[in-house]
Amino acid sequence: GGDVELPALASMTSTGNYTGFHLEADATGSILDIPALSSVTTINENGPGYNNTLSATGGATIELGTGLVDLDLFNLTLDASSAMTVSGSTANFLAQITSLNDGQIKIGGLTAVFTKLASINGTSIYLDNAANASLPAVTAVTDPSYVNATYSATQGSTLSLPILASLTGATINLDADASQIDL
Repeated sequence: GGDVELPALASMTSTGNYTGFHLEADATGSILDIPALSSVTTINENGPGYNNTLSATGGATIELGTGLVDLDLFNLTLDASSAMTVSGSTANFLAQITSLNDGQIKIGGLTAVFTKLASINGTSIYLDNAANASLPAVTAVTDPSYVNATYSATQGSTLSLPILASLTGATINLDADASQIDL
């Protein structure tokens, strides 16, 4: 696996048409370490463009600092063989995220607790391979008119939003195939 370390990188800004950052680690032993990153800004000049990517798959590890809590416009992917941790510890990075609007969450085969994640407007969630995801801080979701949000749990997965009181949007798809969605 590869090892990419960016210890001083504190912010990333992308401006233009159809721009975005892809922070990905894939394969056993691969490490992406960005401990100082606290801000990622994507400005698509002509409206919605590409989302940023944060993905750890195939046994890889992404290590991030405690300052990155806003993942708006991100597609987040994590599988059971991989990890997203707080750099220098075994703490779960997912537990510190507070906002992930207009993006996607894809979790495969593991339990993910998004302890502080309170804002997921315009975000779709996909779970598979007996994944369990809990979002205990989300009380309301309002999806923009241009979004068709999907909440999908398949292959024995469970999605839990235990205090969700309001779900508003133009089109919202709920899909539980041999799985469970608790709203």
